[in-house]
Amino acid sequence: MEPTGNNQNYRKLFKDKKCCVIIPTHNNSKTIGNVIQDVLQFTDQIIVINDVSSDDTVEIIKRSSALEIIKFLRNMGKGMAIRKALLRCG
Repeated sequence: MEPTGNNQNYRKLFKDKKCCVIIPTHNNSKTIGNVIQDVLQFTDQIIVINDVSSDDTVEIIKRSSALEIIKFLRNMGKGMAIRKALLRCG
């Protein structure tokens, strides 16, 4: 996705409202890179929660220095991932 004037409006809105995007992930190496790049068009306030991926997901999310990464040591599920990220936001 190419940045547009609209994207800049969204970037300002995210910053002004102090919003972030939470991305829970588990074994999503085929899609997580594109998801992150697309979200970065709108905000750099991103928290990615890796729920013990066994594929290349970890290596892919580490490529972006703009992310905050939460790593679980055992599989906790999407609900717990979102709860942990919300605690980090607050």
